[in-house]
Amino acid sequence: MKIRLPFLFFCFILSACSALDDPVLKTFSHAASFGGGSGKQAFDPRYRFLRIVLNGHAVYAILGFVDKDTEVWYGAGGFTLRIREGRVAGAEGASAEWRNVILPEFPSWNTLEKEKVYRWERRIDIMPGYRYGVRDELVLRATQPLKGSNLEGRDPDSLAWFEETSDHFPPARYAVDLDRNEVVYAETCLSKKLCFSWQRWK
Repeated sequence: MKIRLPFLFFCFILSACSALDDPVLKTFSHAASFGGGSGKQAFDPRYRFLRIVLNGHAVYAILGFVDKDTEVWYGAGGFTLRIREGRVAGAEGASAEWRNVILPEFPSWNTLEKEKVYRWERRIDIMPGYRYGVRDELVLRATQPLKGSNLEGRDPDSLAWFEETSDHFPPARYAVDLDRNEVVYAETCLSKKLCFSWQRWK
């Protein structure tokens, strides 16, 4: 089932968010329009948000809909981020794009934490460059809480942390609430030059 936003509210949010490209970040600094310039962001509790940090800039995306087990998040400038079980399942509208991402079925994060090491494979169409069906082998390992992350409002020691290495990209990191079996914070890269963190925001 797809859950869609009311059109007018969706347009308002797009005006306050930023895509991941640097020119847009320079235009929308820290998503200040959420708080009307007051420095405090006022978020409508009826909707779900991501706090995205890139190059020290914090911007926000809103959940547009959920398609089966894939969350589709929107920012301004046409940026769309798809997340499935905490992993990027697609990204468009940034300087690097992932399309037609094929992910396997994953064990629960509780199971992954007990296994310590988990190997898996994904396939991605990467733009620009028209690289179709890129095969990427990954290794996920439980690790210690990450120091100096962009995580806000949560105790890093209260979460289970994982690091995921890749054939083609810098390592990704995940902070998981095991009680909810949910990734609440992640650091990931769409290319070697485009890396960012995201956090579920209330």
